[in-house]
Amino acid sequence: MDTHFDVLILGTGTTQAITAAALSKAGFKVLHVDINSYYGGAEATFAQDEFIDWVKAQNSSSLGSTTTNETPLPFARSYSLSLAPSLIPSSGPLIDALINSGVSRYGKFKLLDAIFIARSQASQHDSVSHSEFTPPTQLLRAPNTKEDIFRSREISLIDKRKLMRFLQFAAGEFEGSALLRGLDGQRTQIGVFLSEQFSLKETARDAIIYALACCEKDNEPVLPVLSRIRKYIRSSGRYGNSPFLVGHYGGLGELSQGFCRTSAVNGSVYILGRNINALCLPTTSESESKPASIELQDVPDVLTADIVITDRTYLSHVGNLEHHENNSGVIAEQSEGTSCAYGIVILNQSVSFPQPSSSDPLTPAPETEADGTAEEPPASAVIVFPPRAAGEGAVRILQMGDETLSCPAGKYILYACSQIPGSMNSASNSEPLNPQAYLMPYIKSITALENIEFSCFYTKRDTSFTETNQIPPAPRTLLVSSLPSSWSEIGDTAARDAEELFWKAVNLKREMAGGNAEDDQIESMWPPLERVGDDDEW
Repeated sequence: MDTHFDVLILGTGTTQAITAAALSKAGFKVLHVDINSYYGGAEATFAQDEFIDWVKAQNSSSLGSTTTNETPLPFARSYSLSLAPSLIPSSGPLIDALINSGVSRYGKFKLLDAIFIARSQASQHDSVSHSEFTPPTQLLRAPNTKEDIFRSREISLIDKRKLMRFLQFAAGEFEGSALLRGLDGQRTQIGVFLSEQFSLKETARDAIIYALACCEKDNEPVLPVLSRIRKYIRSSGRYGNSPFLVGHYGGLGELSQGFCRTSAVNGSVYILGRNINALCLPTTSESESKPASIELQDVPDVLTADIVITDRTYLSHVGNLEHHENNSGVIAEQSEGTSCAYGIVILNQSVSFPQPSSSDPLTPAPETEADGTAEEPPASAVIVFPPRAAGEGAVRILQMGDETLSCPAGKYILYACSQIPGSMNSASNSEPLNPQAYLMPYIKSITALENIEFSCFYTKRDTSFTETNQIPPAPRTLLVSSLPSSWSEIGDTAARDAEELFWKAVNLKREMAGGNAEDDQIESMWPPLERVGDDDEW
C-alpha cells in the first residue's frame, strides 16, 4: 500500500464523505480514516441491536441524560435507526450532489407524505408545568402547493387571497420588495412580519413558520426564514406533490456510505475501526517541507498526507499543536451551542392522524380511495407542535414506516426532537432535563402507550463551531463544521460545507505545486457523468 496521500480525511460523517467522493473523482489520492467501525459518524444509521450497543458505549458528557430499553426486538436487524434523521429538499445542494456524483444510483428515496401542524391550546400556556401539559391532538395538514389551498372548501375567499399573496411574495425575488423596505431583515421577527404585512391569522402563521420554514420559534429574523420558505415552495413539484424526500434505510447514514463507496471506486483507501496512536499536523514553519502523519493501530507503516480534513473530535489525538505558541486555544474553541432533547420510538402501528375538521382553515377536504374507504395514514410524515410558551422551541416528530425500508412491515419509527428551553439549558442548572418526561407527553398525544415496543430518549448539545477554516498553526489542516439539528437543513449544510472544503483542498494543492499542476484544470466539483436515464433521476 502507498504510504503517502494527497489528502487525509478523518471521520466518515456526511460532510467528509461528500468531500472524499469529490476529491477522489478529481484525481486526488485520498486516505479516509474513521476510528469507528461504522460509516456516518454523527449521522450514522444502526440496526436496533447495534443502536442499543451504541447508546451503552456513549458517556454522559456526549449524550447527557439517557433513558432506553436494552432488549433487542425480534428482527432487530431489519430496523435502520438514524442518529440524524433528515428531510432532503427536492431542490438544493444535497440533491444536486447526489445526482451529479452518481450516488443517487446507489440509494432509494420516497416523497415525504405530509407535514401536520398541531393546533395550540392557549389555555395551557404558561400556567401549566411541563409535566402537567397535555399537547393538542388536532392536526392540520400543511399545504404543499397552491392547489392544496384552492382544493379546500373550508378556507374563506379572503383568507385564501391573503395566503396566496404571501406565497407568491415568498416564491419571488423578495429582497428588493417594498414590503421589506425600511425593515431590518436580520432583526424583524417573522411572526410580527406575517401579522403586520399580510394580516395572517395564528393558524396560517403557524403553518408558514413551523411547517414551511421549519422554524424553532416565531421570533427568528425574517430574511433567512423567507429564504427557507422560497426553497420550500420551489422544491414542491420537482418529484411530486411534496418539497421533501426521505432516504431509504435510515437516510444520511446510508447516503454517507454511498459517497464513501464512490470514493473507494475512484481509488480512495479506507481504514475503519482502528485507534489513532499518533497524529502530527505540520505547523506553519514546517508546512513547506513536512507532511502530516498518522500512526494507526495494527497498521505497521506511518501514513502521510499533504492536506488533512478533520472534525474537531479528532484533534485530541494531535500531539504537536498542544503547546504551540500561536494555537490560541483554537483546538478547544467552540460555542456553547444549544442542548436538544431527542427520542427514538418504535411502534406497532401508525400514529393517529385525525380526520380533518370543517373548522380547520388550512386542511383540504378529506380524500377517499376509489372504493369509498378512508385514505390510508401517511407512512412518512412530520408532526410539528408549535412552542407552547415563550422561550420554548417547537417539538417535531417524524414518522417513518415500512415504505422507507427502515423497519419491518407493520412497524413505525418515530423520531422526536426539540430544543431545550433556555431555563433548562443552562450549564449551572442542578437538575438536568429528563428527555423522556419532556417529549413523552407529545408522543402520548398521537399514539397509545401500548403501541410502543421500544424507546430511547437522550439529550445532546448541538455545538456550533466557527466556520470551516484552517487551524492557524496548521495551515494545511481544514476543519469540518458541526451540522445543525434541523432535519431540513442538515443535509444541505453538509453538501455546502463539502463544496467549500473541496475548493480549499484544490487551492492548497495548487499552491503547493506552484500553480503547475493538473489541479489547475479542475473547473467543477463533479465531472460530467455518463448519462443514465433522466438528469433528475433519484
